[in-house]
Amino acid sequence: MRHTGKAEPVPHGLVLVGPIIKVIIRPPSIVSEVLVADGKEPPEIPVKLMIDTGAQKTVIEDQIARDLGLHPIRYDAMVGVSQVPEDCPVYRACIVIGYEGKRGVDAQGVFEADIVGMKSPARPMDHMGLLGRDFLRYVRLVYNGPTGSFEINDGSYMIPPMSLVGADKSDVKRRLVEKKEARKKEKRRKTKKRTKR
Repeated sequence: MRHTGKAEPVPHGLVLVGPIIKVIIRPPSIVSEVLVADGKEPPEIPVKLMIDTGAQKTVIEDQIARDLGLHPIRYDAMVGVSQVPEDCPVYRACIVIGYEGKRGVDAQGVFEADIVGMKSPARPMDHMGLLGRDFLRYVRLVYNGPTGSFEINDGSYMIPPMSLVGADKSDVKRRLVEKKEARKKEKRRKTKKRTKR
């Protein structure tokens, strides 16, 4: 799977603004599932984010999270351009990115993670946040300065599996063991039910 982009003007576009990618931001999967179950359409906002290999975390303007009705799950101290640490709200959210599939079939990759909300800049910019290394660790970024283009390559439809994102390794292992045990228990229950007949 591949997402391609081109900066303008070429060839200096990437130097001036960095790779900009159009994405859709929406509530985390668990919230969306509840809304769908209640017959409501989950909100989503299309935005432009700049890919930033220097950013440890993905960042969006706080107003986007508020417009989606998200609530902070915690506050983290973040250091921005001013180099002064600020307590910033952290939200759980999904970022949906479009991919060109095989034989022209389009697909979507979903990145679900804890995303930092930052104040909107005094002067509006072309992008409303940064895609950081927490996102880039799951993809291969090809940055072509001479042509002013870039590609994000991914081998699957989902980056990364949403059930594993943002989870501690021991927590993931525990959940996998619990699922395995639940499957075994269900299998035993069905076998027992069949033998009683």
